[in-house]
Amino acid sequence: EFFTVERLTAFLQNSANDVEGEHPMASSAAALDYDRMYESLVEAIMSSPFGSMLAMMGGISALEPLREPIKDKIKTTVQELLKSGSIGLDPAVLRKKVEIVVDKRLEELTPQAVKEIMERMIREHLGWLIVWGGVIGGIIGFFAHVIPRGALL
Repeated sequence: EFFTVERLTAFLQNSANDVEGEHPMASSAAALDYDRMYESLVEAIMSSPFGSMLAMMGGISALEPLREPIKDKIKTTVQELLKSGSIGLDPAVLRKKVEIVVDKRLEELTPQAVKEIMERMIREHLGWLIVWGGVIGGIIGFFAHVIPRGALL
């Protein structure tokens, strides 16, 4: 009831429009050191089996023309990850958002709404209990009526 797809979708759309709904890393994404990321990537390439092949073609200096395109691609990828929400949220932020969803839903609930929710849950999930209770009760009643008193004692 609290976390239906419609409610979560509406909440996330509203959060995307709020300044508070921004990803916690969005403000620091611009502050990332993309030159350092590029250098780490180059170090990883040089220490891999491709490093010796790259050394024959001019070494690290051969990759220098690729510095800016690679840095731009890293920036774009980080921004896409932040927009898509693929990067995990800080647990404190996620908890606060869940609290907001629960509080809003609790404010909407009336005694009549709670009664309807309970009736629907009983109908959906406990219907089999009612049916089998009736069947077993009928069997017990039948045998109680058919078997004479004292015959089982």
